[in-house]
Amino acid sequence: NLYLMMSLADESIDAYRQALKNDPAHVEAGMGLSKAFVATQRYEEAIEALHAVRAYLDQPGDQAEFFKLIGTISALRGDHGAAIKLFKKYAGQSPNTSDPYHGLYPACMQAGDSAQAEEARDELIEKFPKDRIARIRQLDLWAERGAVEKLNPAIDALLRENRNAPASCELAAQYYLK
Repeated sequence: NLYLMMSLADESIDAYRQALKNDPAHVEAGMGLSKAFVATQRYEEAIEALHAVRAYLDQPGDQAEFFKLIGTISALRGDHGAAIKLFKKYAGQSPNTSDPYHGLYPACMQAGDSAQAEEARDELIEKFPKDRIARIRQLDLWAERGAVEKLNPAIDALLRENRNAPASCELAAQYYLK
């Protein structure tokens, strides 16, 4: 939404509310309203906006987007147990994308469940080995285990592939300084 990109959350909220007033089944408006509420840290209202359109989630990807948003909101609210369950549902709805694991791993870590976090990380790495976040999780794993013989070549490869990405350079520096 243009209003959100311009940091005009209140205007965005008003526009989405008007769209939903005109068409309560407008799923994109409901999800957009939820995202606008998240941007203003109004998490309860964000959840209400999602539940208001849940009955109309009939397009491919709608259910997955629902679980992604509500999982993210749960994590932001500190309800990591709910976030974990929701990200797992999201993974079930979207088996061909790594996105659910990007939320699942940190939710497990924040919940203090390192075994479940490791399982999520390992599944991410196995299913999506070329995913940038999966590769970073793999680097974390090798760093934890002191597997320098695997870590150094992997960092070199990450840098070669992403030499113009400051985040990759910063990440490499962190590993090399350990």
